[in-house]
Amino acid sequence: MFEIDIGFAGTLLGALIGALALLVTVRKTAEKVHDNFRADKLAEAKRDVYLELVDAWMIFILDINSFRIMPEKDFHIVFFQSNKRLVSSLHKSSFISEPVTKKEIMDFTFELSLKTKSISVAIRSWYENDGQDRVPEEQLLINLMEDLGFKALNLQNKLREELGIINDQKIDEYIFNRQVVFSRQIKTQLFNSR
Repeated sequence: MFEIDIGFAGTLLGALIGALALLVTVRKTAEKVHDNFRADKLAEAKRDVYLELVDAWMIFILDINSFRIMPEKDFHIVFFQSNKRLVSSLHKSSFISEPVTKKEIMDFTFELSLKTKSISVAIRSWYENDGQDRVPEEQLLINLMEDLGFKALNLQNKLREELGIINDQKIDEYIFNRQVVFSRQIKTQLFNSR
């Protein structure tokens, strides 16, 4: 009888150990699934925030260049709104990004904030010079935006890296060089056609 009790106790102990091992395995698996789900959600959120930032940048560029066709009062409202949207997107992006990317985003944000004042002054001066030579203001605006454009392109590459999108150095160089050529062409069109 004693042998049966030891056998029964051993079986019961083995079953308990097996159940405990199964519970630990299930819990670890559930934690892994949960962690992977959270990582996927974070990656999805980053993608959405970064795409919103790219959209806000493009709207900002288009809005800045609309000063030539808008009344001054309307332009300043549009400019304020697009600048507010862009800065908000930059801060959202810095909040959700990795530390190195956050630094890059904040550096760009500070640079943008400093240049926004100069952009605003140049555009105000452009409106005040109605009927006069506006070339100096336009050249200043183009130079300010060109510099920001190059920095935005570099920031875009950082955002792509963080999302795990592989950048091709040759293509990045091509795009950068194409942007330089495009900028020269715009300057030529604007300032040689007068």
